[in-house]
Amino acid sequence: MGGLQAPGVPGSAADVPWRPSAVGPPHEDPRGPPCGFGRIVICAVSSVRVVAPPELPAASDPSWKRREAARTKSRSYSGCGKKGGVGVAVPKPPQSTVRSSRPVVPAVSRRRLSEVLHSVKGPSRRLTYAHATSSLSEVCKRHRRAVLSRAANRAPLSEGRQALADCLRGDPGCHSADPDTLRSEAESLPGIKAIRRAATPCFLTTRSGECSRLGANPETGNPRDHLHEGEFWPFRMRPSNDLRGGQFQTCALVSNGPLVKIARNRQAIDSHESVWRFNLMSAGPKQGAFAGTKTTMRMFNRLRGIQAMETRAGRGLATKEHGAEQWLFWNSASAAYITDLKRRYPNVPMSLLHSNLLTWIVNVYFKLRSDIAGLGLHNFSCPDNISSGIHSLLMSLQVCKSVNLFGFSYSQEVLRTRPGHMDETHSMYAGHSWALDATMIRLLHLSGLVNVCTADDPSIDLKDLRSGRIGATHL
Repeated sequence: MGGLQAPGVPGSAADVPWRPSAVGPPHEDPRGPPCGFGRIVICAVSSVRVVAPPELPAASDPSWKRREAARTKSRSYSGCGKKGGVGVAVPKPPQSTVRSSRPVVPAVSRRRLSEVLHSVKGPSRRLTYAHATSSLSEVCKRHRRAVLSRAANRAPLSEGRQALADCLRGDPGCHSADPDTLRSEAESLPGIKAIRRAATPCFLTTRSGECSRLGANPETGNPRDHLHEGEFWPFRMRPSNDLRGGQFQTCALVSNGPLVKIARNRQAIDSHESVWRFNLMSAGPKQGAFAGTKTTMRMFNRLRGIQAMETRAGRGLATKEHGAEQWLFWNSASAAYITDLKRRYPNVPMSLLHSNLLTWIVNVYFKLRSDIAGLGLHNFSCPDNISSGIHSLLMSLQVCKSVNLFGFSYSQEVLRTRPGHMDETHSMYAGHSWALDATMIRLLHLSGLVNVCTADDPSIDLKDLRSGRIGATHL
């Protein structure tokens, strides 16, 4: 296993760090295996030598598709090291190709998107191809300048804080650190305290009461700004009830990122009370063996919501077998088409996240960014928007008593190699700060707020992994 120990499940009676004694699921633990379900191998941090969190390079060159195709043929894989989790040397992988933030719609052609936009009536026509710098990016740039000015006068870190900083940079810093010390130092950070004290009054924009008001948020503004004059999001199309704090006992957040295809975690994921997915990620028979078939929450960004309007993927997600899904939209601009989307899929509950929740998410995001910068890790890009995964993760920490993550990037090395990705090309949108997201996930894991559930296995052949032919000996 890697050098980092898996934390106890938040909210459990025995809320103490869990320490594995050997590679493999620790069935001798009285609380059961990590995450509480099924046969899962926990390797919360990859055992590779990473000395600093580098910035992912942006690929503004129009030849990114050719370089992306070439890169996928020469990927190297690194997972939990053998010999008891000691860091193993791996071939240096090529740099990840990150999409330029222009065009804003890399997943579909401009012609195809034009067909989608013009196939619907009303406010959806107002969406354009232009990608304007978001207000969040400007806020982040001011925040980063302030952080850098404070860093020049920062006092030396204490021994415990230095251990936490080293562990956030990579596994070598975790090997000699005491898990209790790491957790104590992480819990003392203002961002972690803000999460534990959270009491957001509204999660969703509902049809009545205080939570029915459309308000502005610091990330994407007010939904009213994206509606034509005289247009309104009908109350009858909104959910009647809001979510409650701590409503779900166990939540699995399933991303389509690295490591999700390495083990068949269907039983483990589907055993959770609530399963969250993102955008158009499928949970069909092909993907279900690895990532489960159950979905209760699905978080959309603006573009994927548009694509759900017309694409085959959107129609598939809205079928009767997916009727239990609730679709959530974090971008206020989604107000421009949510009415059309609801008319197209009347049986699917849909709602915009409430401005109260979005404001809290942005505030906590920058608190965590400040915490990480205070530990000496501040070389991160400023995002245009916070990713759907981080929106869902921070939201789930309020509505779920236990949060387990599958398929999330949790180290810089995983970001660069990205093994076991659900998508064949697995290119990355440059408008998010992926390196910071991975560091935040490491910090949340060390604090005990989440469990990072993976099945790293360096013995799996990458050719079989990419083709889906994984031998039974690895399952």
